Amino acid sequence: MSLSRKLTAFTLSGLFVACLTTQALASETLFNTLDVDQSGSISKTEANAHSDLTKIFSEVDANGDGEISYDEFTAAGLDE
Repeated sequence: MSLSRKLTAFTLSGLFVACLTTQALASETLFNTLDVDQSGSISKTEANAHSDLTKIFSEVDANGDGEISYDEFTAAGLDE
C-alpha cells in the first residue's frame, strides 16, 4: 500500500472514530435530557412527558424493572 493510500485510510478511520464519538455524545446527551432527575435511568413518569416514548416504554424496558437504562436505550436504537 502506498504512503498516500495509508494516509487516506488513516484519515478516514480517524473521521470514523470522530463520528462515532460525536454520535455517542449525542446519544448520551439525549438520554440525559430524558432522564430528568439524573438517576441514570428513564422512569415511566419521565417517559410520560414524551408520547412516543410512552408508547414503546414496555418494549424498551427489556428487564421489566419499570425503568429504561442507558443500555436498554441504546439497544432499542433510540439513540439514532
